[in-house]
Amino acid sequence: MAERNIHPGEHLASELEEHGMSAAELARRLKIPAADIADILNGRNAITVEMAVQFAHAFGTSARFWLNLQNLYDLSQNKATRA
Repeated sequence: MAERNIHPGEHLASELEEHGMSAAELARRLKIPAADIADILNGRNAITVEMAVQFAHAFGTSARFWLNLQNLYDLSQNKATRA
């Protein structure tokens, strides 16, 4: 059975919905450009260590959680390109 690891942006979208928050509101709270959040939501950018720390604080999770999501996604993408 094939693994399906979602891009962390998909999980971010779920977190935003669960917290009743828009991407623009998250960007304002984190004091970062809204385009940075949009790029993650749309799978164009990866979650960096700095972003993982900010998301952890904003959503009451851990930075490790966000970094693990990114690493699992990156590994699945690498595996798919080698198949």
